[in-house]
Amino acid sequence: MSDGGRNELRSIKPEDGEVATVASGNFCVEEFSVRGGVIAYTRTGIAEPAEVYVKKGTKEAKITRLSEALSRRRR
Repeated sequence: MSDGGRNELRSIKPEDGEVATVASGNFCVEEFSVRGGVIAYTRTGIAEPAEVYVKKGTKEAKITRLSEALSRRRR
């Protein structure tokens, strides 16, 4: 969802309707998948091609580094 110029990926618990922000910032979330409490999603921004992130609880990790490979090629 978009909120005041920022984009957010949010989760909703079906049992009570509680809404939680998974990721928020100046980027777009294009795809996501949820399984066993782990959320995987692609995130892209103006200066960054799509990268894959994984979040479990409060821990988030960027698991691809496509933009770094492109930056090395341009140098």
